[in-house]
Amino acid sequence: MSEEIELRIFDTGEVLEGWTSYRYSQDFLTPTDEWDVAIGFGDSARTARVFESLMPGTRVSLVIDDKAQCTGYVDARTLKRSREGTQLHVRGRDVVAPMVDASVDPLFVLGVKATLNDVLAKIATPFGFGVLSTTDIANRDVLTGNLKSKTQKLMTTPAKTVQSFEVRDEKQAVSAVRNNEIPEVIGEYDPTRPKFLKDIELTTAKPHPGEGCFEFCARLAKRFRLWIWASALGNELIVAAPDFDQSPTYQFRTSDMLEIEYSDDATDQPSVIVATGQGGGGPFAKAPLKVAMVNELVGLDANGRFREGVPSIIATHRGVKVSPRRDDLIKYAKRFGQKRARMLYLEDDESRTTAQLEAAVYRKLAECQSKAIVLKITVRGHVFDGSPIAVNTIAHVDDPQITGAGRWWIKERTFTRSREGGTKTSMTLIPPGTMEI
Repeated sequence: MSEEIELRIFDTGEVLEGWTSYRYSQDFLTPTDEWDVAIGFGDSARTARVFESLMPGTRVSLVIDDKAQCTGYVDARTLKRSREGTQLHVRGRDVVAPMVDASVDPLFVLGVKATLNDVLAKIATPFGFGVLSTTDIANRDVLTGNLKSKTQKLMTTPAKTVQSFEVRDEKQAVSAVRNNEIPEVIGEYDPTRPKFLKDIELTTAKPHPGEGCFEFCARLAKRFRLWIWASALGNELIVAAPDFDQSPTYQFRTSDMLEIEYSDDATDQPSVIVATGQGGGGPFAKAPLKVAMVNELVGLDANGRFREGVPSIIATHRGVKVSPRRDDLIKYAKRFGQKRARMLYLEDDESRTTAQLEAAVYRKLAECQSKAIVLKITVRGHVFDGSPIAVNTIAHVDDPQITGAGRWWIKERTFTRSREGGTKTSMTLIPPGTMEI
């Protein structure tokens, strides 16, 4: 079993390993995974041959112990020769990168009663995504090698041909008919918690000038408290929320960790967020949509009662809907001792319903809370308890001096290798529930 990253080239099937150094990084809320590798074979002819096979745009997979971790494309390559020999540097991102780089056609029009599935099928399929999944469990099985979960699939968008027109000769204004094939799109879901993108109806979906394809799709998904990322195999676009309810995949004890760092941070933590949505127009004071949400970490005390100043802030805004508190987060309030309420006011012009406005507030609060309680761990190697360390998984961490024993959600992972430091994995973990999109 090798815990080092292998780079596999799709077109040739060639496997490249033995890297001098590499770095692979994935953060749950960063649109693309990024990686860079360096290798020097001591044979300039072989290094040059590998250089030729890894031209920008080459599709590759990053694999650990025969378990795919990322599929993507080479962005850049550099061949360098010095007294120490010839060395190749390669940099790339995952398969979402083209969606991030490309812009949405400003003429994009949303059909009547269009759904999130319709928009994603139209925009994502040209980038090679044939499956839209509303669960991460099958992908997590691929990443960790724990192939035990069951998902189901169904046809969501049948293959069809669309006629379009293009000008063949501008001087004669002659138009020619062109047929565009829209491939079929398969939907994947968890039968124990079924969710279907075709059931999520959109009221408006107009791209902003110059807005990227991924940015546009993610903006629509976030209205429904969903996020978008690519599967490790690169053929699926996953549209789901973080999974905080799963069983722990890893058990980290004091002796397992090279380094552990814990922090509580009240910087930019609002006690309460008050948001308004126009829903058709009107100034802030008269906005028809109003939502308030209390930050359970600093807006409530350890007993779940409002801290001083919070009730008066909410009472100022008549007709505001107060979102229910999340009782599982109140236990973390004892870590913060704020005495003065901090208010944050938001205005979301794109929200057309109270539910959409509430989702916008959840996103903002998630952005804040995910930075409040943070655990950073470094371990040797990339495989633990028989599984490569993966994002969107739960780890049970037991360190009596730093954290005690408890469940943590892995938000970010970074695989590194160097001659000086060896092979390591660094992780950022947060308490489950503190990043509800």
